[in-house]
Amino acid sequence: MSTQTIAPQPCRLRVKDSLLKICLGEIVVRRRKLPVLAAEFFPLGCDAAPEPNEPTMPVPEGAGLLLSSYPLARPLKRISVSGQWIRYVARHYRHCYTDLRGTFADYLQANFSSKTRQTLRRKCKKMAQRSGGQLHWKAYATPEDIDEFLTQAGRLAPKTYQQRLLDLGVRTDEAFRARAAELAAKDEVRAFLLFCDDKPIAYLYCPCRDGALQYDSLGYDPAYAEFSPGTVLQYQVMEYLFGQKKYRFFDFEKGEGAHKELFASTSQLCGDIYFLRRRAGNYFTIWLHRATEGATDLVGAVLRPLGLKHRLKRFLRRKLPLAIVHRPLGRGS
Repeated sequence: MSTQTIAPQPCRLRVKDSLLKICLGEIVVRRRKLPVLAAEFFPLGCDAAPEPNEPTMPVPEGAGLLLSSYPLARPLKRISVSGQWIRYVARHYRHCYTDLRGTFADYLQANFSSKTRQTLRRKCKKMAQRSGGQLHWKAYATPEDIDEFLTQAGRLAPKTYQQRLLDLGVRTDEAFRARAAELAAKDEVRAFLLFCDDKPIAYLYCPCRDGALQYDSLGYDPAYAEFSPGTVLQYQVMEYLFGQKKYRFFDFEKGEGAHKELFASTSQLCGDIYFLRRRAGNYFTIWLHRATEGATDLVGAVLRPLGLKHRLKRFLRRKLPLAIVHRPLGRGS
């Protein structure tokens, strides 16, 4: 059943400092602040938008324009120039999501092979056996629940590679707690913890927007990696959400990855597109971003045929963050 029937429109428009991350693989080596008017799109269940060649809305003086999660019919040229603007497509990606209509059984049947379904059930059974014969996980929704979740997830987050290497762990500062409590009071957030040995070993935090529950933060304790706690928790959450019949979509948000591709039922090609003024500093930022991206692709192309890419990635996620310290400047794209 196709859902591609809605013309895309920006759902959020604001002036901000966008952080363009300069990365070698998953290691953030630099963050470049770019003042932009950010137009964020919600590409779930939408048609592709027309190709943008220049800003189509007024841009504040001294700022650029960022079209975030812009739905595309095809990949665009990465760098182009028109008038006073450089158009830079920082990345293309499949924006993965799951349509939560129907039943969990139908979802499994339509999106997973028989072998994959068996593998997922086996992972859940293995985790249950490690937990004393039964899975122990919990959903959180009320303001009091969310406060408890953030306290427990906050203890777990520093152990996860998502926070140590990617600076993507769940936040627990007072401002974030206040915002999460506000969402909970409006019934616009869900959070989940998986437990073992009387402690949390995986978390998932999901705010709600426009009828979709968003995959905001997921992390797990690497000491339990052999039990696939992140996969097990996601499987339980998907079953829970299909049973709730409350949300239209589960939104895995921008970016790709094996976990998202495994659990998503569909995806939309998107781009994060910058329109920056033709200045030397902006040209240098674009060159640096493309150069590090090219180096990462080259190393991946060499290691992949040797079967070493995923081994190196696992090693970096477990070991390298302990030795490398970078100063997090916050979230952003």
